[in-house]
Amino acid sequence: MKNKKFEDLEKGNKNLGGGVSTLFNPQVKKPKEEKISNDKKTFSLTFPLDKYVYITSLISKKTSEGIYNYNLKDAFAEGLELLKKANPLVTSEKSLERRYYRGGGQKEKIESYNTSSILLVSDINWIDNFIAERRKKNQFFSKTDFIIELVDILEASYKKK
Repeated sequence: MKNKKFEDLEKGNKNLGGGVSTLFNPQVKKPKEEKISNDKKTFSLTFPLDKYVYITSLISKKTSEGIYNYNLKDAFAEGLELLKKANPLVTSEKSLERRYYRGGGQKEKIESYNTSSILLVSDINWIDNFIAERRKKNQFFSKTDFIIELVDILEASYKKK
């Protein structure tokens, strides 16, 4: 039979059920920390042409002022922040009712510019909750109506400046 040495204990002899390090340093499980969700998803955007023209003119205005990296996503994010400030009661928690926006309920089709952007899931949830709140008053309120309202509040903020 092999002589047992102390270094076998340090290395973790499998016959002894682990090593010295496991006997003297028990692993303590730390409580899980809640992480801030940074998950992102693709979000489709449908801009009516007149609102898209305003956004592009805003982008060109910003670039003429020397802000060269201002783009459509930045304009959308700025308008979203303005809407959040104007509607503090809408939460960004996961919505209970998920509506899929496939153009149902539109009485007349409008010319539009379609694109998509990658947004935080919390922002998408806020948008869904905002639309659900508006649908309580007007059942035909759609994502396009949300975009119109977002661009209108953005336009109003730049008229003040």
